[in-house]
Amino acid sequence: MGIQATQTNDVRPWRALFLGTVLSIAVALWGPYNCLVLTGSYTTIDFTTGAAVFLLFFVALFVNGLLRRFLPAAAFVSGELFIAYVMAAIACSICTMGLTLYLIPILPAVLYLASAENQWEMVIQPFVPHWLIPQDEDAIRAFYEGISKDQSVPWDAWLPPLLAWLPVLLGLYLVMISLSIIFRKQWIEHERLTYPLAQLPLVMGSLEPGRAINAFFRNPLMWVGFAIPFIVTSMNGLNGYFHFVPRIDIGTSIAIFRGSESLSLHVSFPMMGFAYLIGQEVALSLWLFHLLGLAVRGVLNILGQTRGLNLDIYTQSDGGPIMAFVQFGAFAALVGHTLWIARSHLKQCLRAAIHPERGSNRGDDFSMRSLFIQLFLGFALMTGWFIAIGVPWWAGLAFVGAATATFLGITRILCESGLAATRAQLITPTVVRTFFGTTMLGPAGAVGVLSFGQVWMSDVRTFVMAAVANGLKLTESVRQKRLVLWCMILAVIVGIGVSVWATLYLAYQGGANNANGWFFLSGPRYTIDFAAHFLRNPAGPDVAGIGLIALGGAIMSALFWIRTHWISFPIHPIGLAVSQMMLTRHIWFSVFLAWLIKTLLMRYGGPRLLQSARPFFLGFIIGQFAAIVFWLLVDMATDARGRSLYWV
Repeated sequence: MGIQATQTNDVRPWRALFLGTVLSIAVALWGPYNCLVLTGSYTTIDFTTGAAVFLLFFVALFVNGLLRRFLPAAAFVSGELFIAYVMAAIACSICTMGLTLYLIPILPAVLYLASAENQWEMVIQPFVPHWLIPQDEDAIRAFYEGISKDQSVPWDAWLPPLLAWLPVLLGLYLVMISLSIIFRKQWIEHERLTYPLAQLPLVMGSLEPGRAINAFFRNPLMWVGFAIPFIVTSMNGLNGYFHFVPRIDIGTSIAIFRGSESLSLHVSFPMMGFAYLIGQEVALSLWLFHLLGLAVRGVLNILGQTRGLNLDIYTQSDGGPIMAFVQFGAFAALVGHTLWIARSHLKQCLRAAIHPERGSNRGDDFSMRSLFIQLFLGFALMTGWFIAIGVPWWAGLAFVGAATATFLGITRILCESGLAATRAQLITPTVVRTFFGTTMLGPAGAVGVLSFGQVWMSDVRTFVMAAVANGLKLTESVRQKRLVLWCMILAVIVGIGVSVWATLYLAYQGGANNANGWFFLSGPRYTIDFAAHFLRNPAGPDVAGIGLIALGGAIMSALFWIRTHWISFPIHPIGLAVSQMMLTRHIWFSVFLAWLIKTLLMRYGGPRLLQSARPFFLGFIIGQFAAIVFWLLVDMATDARGRSLYWV
């Protein structure tokens, strides 16, 4: 039977919506189920969007392969597969760490986890609006301890607080989506960023006339790359069931600087795959700045130079507060550089919004006026929500501005470096506290900014803007741009609605006390204690922290100046902004290996060999995620709990 040729652009809207919705629902159900029931390996907490990658792999290879072979008229075209993947990736960015498993657990935790030791009843609860959290004590207790089979989930206790959170969430996603689209042409067409995270979905979803499956899936080298992480991970999976099967450890660490630091040598197959897709100067920057930062930390440790305040638990840097604040300064300079080099494009976008009749407003493109309206509406909703919960207007505006800059900067880093496991150097609550202190915020403002602001601006190891930006690159050849936009919005709605429902249902069935400890117990305690600490110890602006931020910004600005005026400068400044992150410590060696292999391939084989080896490294990514999903399904079938084969 012949295979009909399909075109990427010939997207049938209802089919794209149907497939994308099905995949989004699957992801939004799976994330909470894994954290509440299986408590196994994560596939929805990083920018890799592992669950979405696996689903596209399964659909493109098996489902669509069979359809193109036997029912070609019913087969999905490339554009439909791309849109479906983007929707699934957005759901990945919402259903666990991106939103739901930070939002739902913190709401009852304010009352349930209060104790005489933490004193939340005195320092936190009086400043939390009653409409912001559930008030039914029985419903809260049942959330943690579970309900009997004859009881039903008390949905009515949750409806008021969930509705109270809708404005800030609506504003958040309006800003993320509109900002991604505004920067789309700047990053894709003008700067020509590589978008490493979009490359694997692109090759998996691309179709060939006359073939049921494309050349990528027929490439033996890809399957060799696939087999290596699949076998290694499966050996470790078998070890969990049969202890006589040897476990394969592919990482170690070496104590350095008199034992004050450790050099992590860990191999991550997916990160090697992603690192193979980025430019050599970016890869060099990532691992070189990590080693330089490690050396600086070691010297400081030997000299006994530390911050006066012990704020390590309030930063997200392996190097402690000093490196965290310096890195954030570098990150802020990167955001400033991003805005500066995009200034001409942004002016054009603004002119198109003010005078749409002078520009292109075809039905297959995005409306700048609508995007800017969405952007300003999103800012207003978020800032207004903070004001409503007791945050001073200037602090709410500062929080929203700093958070938006953080989202923009990390998204830019991802689109250029493919550093699929990263997060903010300082969480936005820390940034606001650093510049304004807590005395000016007042008790209600401190609780709102330092605790509830962390619901969507804490770890940020995944968020919707990154998925949207990569999705815009992936769907670049799809003519129906407004269809892409509406599919993204639908994915947000589905991701929030399904994951919130699944989280509440599963928590009441099994009891959140028995679920993932970080999301349901330790995480909420940390988040609320963050505010409680500063309410007990109010302080003004952190002058030392501001100074370190300024230092990092100055160093980063100097590096950008050197890169601009010295074209042959071999090191990209981007590594400075992420070099000392906890996740970077785990993945720098994998980036180094990919950089070294590419250097050798280019030297001895040239561009042709470099391109020929690409499927092998892409196979690393698929093989790891396929193995994780396979063993999660085995664990589900055998009723195993708490077995993690996490890819990092």
